[in-house]
Amino acid sequence: MVFNLILSSPYPWFFVASLFLGGFLSCLTRRPSQSRNPERAKERKRFWTALSLCLFLLLLLGGIFIPGPEKAADIYLYIFLLSGSAVFFLAFRFRKAFGLPLFGLICLLGGVWLLFLQTITAFTGETEIARLKITSCKDNLIKFDFIDQQGVVTSLEMPGCYLGVEVKELIFHDLFVFLGAKTAYRLVGIKSAGKVSGSELTQELRGFELPRPQGIAEGIYQFITNHLEYFPFIKTAQIQITYIQALSGATYSVRIQHDSGVEIMRAWVVTQ
Repeated sequence: MVFNLILSSPYPWFFVASLFLGGFLSCLTRRPSQSRNPERAKERKRFWTALSLCLFLLLLLGGIFIPGPEKAADIYLYIFLLSGSAVFFLAFRFRKAFGLPLFGLICLLGGVWLLFLQTITAFTGETEIARLKITSCKDNLIKFDFIDQQGVVTSLEMPGCYLGVEVKELIFHDLFVFLGAKTAYRLVGIKSAGKVSGSELTQELRGFELPRPQGIAEGIYQFITNHLEYFPFIKTAQIQITYIQALSGATYSVRIQHDSGVEIMRAWVVTQ
């Protein structure tokens, strides 16, 4: 996953490049005359300044030509580079006043981010996220087993003749492809519906909400998804509900598509 990320995205290259550019600027602005040994400090300054500059240029060129020059045409990529360089410059140049607080802030944000990731599931391509096994469907009552990705079975009864799966899908900015995918989902719940008398329309009858993570992680998830305007790294967060007509004895596969689509299809189970 990491190797594919390095080959396909310029952001990892530009991130490390911003580290060395910040280090280069920090070395450049140091005054050897204020050191206890000015001559040795001058030599160290020349060495680290040259090394930082060379590594910065090497990573910059790698970020442009390895993923492809067309991906390096994004203006936000260079804003990211300059912003990161400014932060690393301050961290290196003023270690006690800025570096330590920055390290603490990064640790805090990293912890919050890890808690948020516990509430969603990243995916790539077409992925099966659950199965619905209909055990009975008669007298406007559906009895079925909900089987999640881990194979945990939940037996349910819901009125109606249609079953729907509610999925919340989040699409992240390219910068966050270290998740392993640009898209993540959260399986919200299951809904049932029945036909409106004298019409082809359906009416929702009941909903079943799947268990949610408890504690701080759920609070972070709710805050982020309810205030997306403050979190530009999430491009969209949309809820999709897809219905199928339930048939007794049938098993359905719930699949999520990478192009923002949820599909429920008949799964043919081979019996021994």
